[in-house]
Amino acid sequence: MDNIRRLKSSSHSRKIFTLSIAVLVCATLFFIVSTFIFLRDADRDAKYLEMASDMRVLLHQISTSSRAATAGDSSAFSTLQKATDRFDRSYRVLQTGDSQLPGVGMMMKAELQALGGIWLSVKNNSETIVNNRDRILFLHDVAKTLNESIPELQREYNRVVEVLLDRNASNEQIVYAQKQLLLAERIARNVDKMLSGGEATSQAADQFNLDASIFGGVLTGMLEGDKQLGLERIKDAKARVSLERINTLFDFVSGSVDDIFEASPDLLSAKNAADGILNNSPKILDSTNSVVEGIGSLDQRRTVGADTAFYSGAVILIILAVIGTQLYRNTVVRLAQEKNANERNQIAIERLLNEIGNLADGDL
Repeated sequence: MDNIRRLKSSSHSRKIFTLSIAVLVCATLFFIVSTFIFLRDADRDAKYLEMASDMRVLLHQISTSSRAATAGDSSAFSTLQKATDRFDRSYRVLQTGDSQLPGVGMMMKAELQALGGIWLSVKNNSETIVNNRDRILFLHDVAKTLNESIPELQREYNRVVEVLLDRNASNEQIVYAQKQLLLAERIARNVDKMLSGGEATSQAADQFNLDASIFGGVLTGMLEGDKQLGLERIKDAKARVSLERINTLFDFVSGSVDDIFEASPDLLSAKNAADGILNNSPKILDSTNSVVEGIGSLDQRRTVGADTAFYSGAVILIILAVIGTQLYRNTVVRLAQEKNANERNQIAIERLLNEIGNLADGDL
């Protein structure tokens, strides 16, 4: 009966041990897989985080270079283009991934959609500025040339006025020459207004177009004569030298009046685009910060990660404890069985010896 119980107990122990080993193998495999996935995803998350952190730096570059570009800094256009391209590339990698890194668009759908909506506006504004590079720089060159030329142009026209006064020229001729001084100043101011942007840009462009035409017409009339304007050809050699210098100084502007006028709307669009980038900067920075925070919590959103590796490791420890306990119990039982067997053998030997002793006494 005891043997039957021992056999049943032994069979039950073997079943528990076998089951524990099977669970241990499965838990170990799951732990290895979970740890591999966790370490792989941790490496990817570090790259995502670096990418998102770089995007914050790029936003600052886009904001500053957009203003510098519309202010006439030629190198700022390249900086703006590169920063825009890098930000857009990083955003696309986060959204859909590339050949080396999978995207997180599904896990961070809300954060990336919010960022994408604002980024589209910023990207379009950036492209508006870059696409108008030539006209922006052209207008700034005009403004620079005018600002450098106006003082000399005024000095030359003052000489013309002095000559006209000395030669007792007609009052109309003298008034025209004096008005040219005012027109030159106003032309320069209107170009500056066109560069500064704002509501007055369109009006400044119209006024520039009108003033430049009048200035050029009067200058030509003084050099060649113009009956419609009532201007006689100035013959004085000194005055003509000054007029020729004025004509040379103003030639850059007079030859580009149409281009300057046509460039004004493009400059205004670029200015508005820069303002749009500036206004969206706080919003897109907040959205980028949300993406950074989302990347930091990606592990919590995954099915397999640090938690599953931890729990599978805990299961392994528990199973090892169960196996250890089972082995200990089996050892204790085996030792007890051996002890009982030894005791029974000892009793049997003693009984046998006693019987042998009794037989010996009987024979004697």
